[in-house]
This record gives sequence, structure tokens and C-alpha cells, in this order.
Amino acid sequence: MSDPNYTDADLIAAHNDLLAQKDALEKEQAAQLKPYTDGINAIKAEMLQRLQERKAKNTKVEGVGTAYQQTTLSVKVDNHDAFLAWILEAPSTPVTPNGPTRWAFLDVGVLKDPVKAWFDAVDVNGQPLYVEAPPGLKHDWFTKCNIRRT
Repeated sequence: MSDPNYTDADLIAAHNDLLAQKDALEKEQAAQLKPYTDGINAIKAEMLQRLQERKAKNTKVEGVGTAYQQTTLSVKVDNHDAFLAWILEAPSTPVTPNGPTRWAFLDVGVLKDPVKAWFDAVDVNGQPLYVEAPPGLKHDWFTKCNIRRT
């Protein structure tokens, strides 16, 4: 949208107005959805209690649907150093007979801040130390416009 009839002030004000309307609508919708969400969660809690009391994994009602128990695992690293030390002490050791090794516990990802620090690093003359990403990483720079309200 490139229109010389609109000033920067016009565009920023229009942005802020649209953002305020969007925020209000999201808040209104969240309030409208709350009874439905609460009801769904209450029904699920009641069905879970019933299944557990009956020691049943599921219940199927013909023409209506099936309620079933699902157990999921939630994990997070709460001691980074201890976890990494455990992996590095025997990385090739299978964790179960014929199973994956300790390396399988790691998810190879990358954090943006250290990569940015890598690219921001300069030598004593102010010249970039690195112009390429570390091996195995793909990167891309992009520029966007942000607008904040005053």
C-alpha cells in the first residue's frame, strides 16, 4: 500500500485503531468462549473420573462417540549441566537393549541469540569475525516494520 495521500501519522493511527479493535474483539471472544471451554473441560474431567472408577480404558456409545483415557509424558530439562554430562559420559551407550543411544535424548535445534552473537562478533578493527553461519545451520535475515502505541 503506497498512497501519498496518507501521512505517516495517518497510517500509524490507523494501525493503532485496528490493533485496539482486534484486541477488544479477542478479549470479547475469549469471554464468550470461556463457558464452552469450561464445560468441555468439566465433561472430560467427569468422564475421566468415571473411566478410572470403572477401571476402563474407554467407553463407546454407538452413534454418539467414544471417551478414552490417554496418558502422555511431559518432560523438561531442569538441570542442563547434569543432563548433558550424563549424555556425554557414554554417548554411544544404548539406553535399552538394541535401543537408541543417549544421543537420542537430544533434540538438535539452535537458539537465535548465540547465532546472532556469532554474527555480531567483530575483531579489534571492527570487522566481522564471521560472515557465514556455523556448519550445518541455515540462516536468513529479514526486515519488518513494527509500530508501538504511545
